[in-house]
Amino acid sequence: MVPNQQPKPEKSKRYLYPLAVLISLAVILSSGSLIGFFYVAWQSRIDLEQSQQKHKQDRADWHQLDQASEAAAKGDYRTCVAKLSDVSAQSPYQNRFQALINACHGPSGAEILANAEKAAAEGRLRDAIMTALQVKKGPMAATAQQRIEVWSRRIIAFATQEYTAPTAKLDPALEKLRAIPQDSPLYETSQSLIEQWSQEWADNSHYIQVADLAIATGDSQRAAQAIEQMTSHPAWQKQRNQQRLKIKQVQQAFNSRISRAEQALRENKPKQAAELARQLPNYQPWHTRKLTILAEVRDLERQLGWQAIAIGAGVAAATIAIMKSVPGKDSCG
Repeated sequence: MVPNQQPKPEKSKRYLYPLAVLISLAVILSSGSLIGFFYVAWQSRIDLEQSQQKHKQDRADWHQLDQASEAAAKGDYRTCVAKLSDVSAQSPYQNRFQALINACHGPSGAEILANAEKAAAEGRLRDAIMTALQVKKGPMAATAQQRIEVWSRRIIAFATQEYTAPTAKLDPALEKLRAIPQDSPLYETSQSLIEQWSQEWADNSHYIQVADLAIATGDSQRAAQAIEQMTSHPAWQKQRNQQRLKIKQVQQAFNSRISRAEQALRENKPKQAAELARQLPNYQPWHTRKLTILAEVRDLERQLGWQAIAIGAGVAAATIAIMKSVPGKDSCG
């Protein structure tokens, strides 16, 4: 009998596993190589596109510089400046670019400023500022900024004069301030004044409304407090004085009623005094006087009531006494 032996195919499995590992490693390495290859190809394509784009931009910049140079040669400095504004900030032709800036911005800036000065002389300060703002570079840029600040201050002065006049109105003053463009160095100042003046106007208007309502309800004390909270703006002084006159008239009317009520009390006329006291408002200082007069009315009514009772009793006693003193009164009965 042949003894049990391991079949030959089973013996070959010992070599199958290392072979599978080697094949797997080969596949992985091959895949990695492919990935690396595709990455390099992708990166090279991006670099090529960026290089082509930069070359295209450089050619465009050179073309713009050529056109600016031609305009400068013809004395057309505004066109020169316009062409230079389209040149990329990363242009490799900075030397040529700077030379053209110096050549074009100077004469162009002088021409622009001359037009701005003319507009300012005609009173068109906003137009003057907007014109001067076109001078952004070159030797005239500093002068342009100085003129813009001067004209902006002039606008603020005119607006302030408009706002602080006794006959001032808010909107015309604010309209002047809004003429200062955002690129002006005094733009923030103008916006601050707009906010400040608008708030002052709104506050004073509110206090006038509060005073009117308080006067209508007889609260002269609250009306006076509201008026005192108003600012000293000249345009509001007339309304402020009118409110003070109204308050004074209300106070005089209430004091007159108090005097008449007190006179009625002295004349022993409690009903008339009470009627006058009830016409006083329930606000201080009138409410306290109202309660005092009504209390005095009640005291007077009690006093007059006791007096009436005493008088009635006296009359009755006198009548009885007279009847008793008549001769023959008893016998007749």
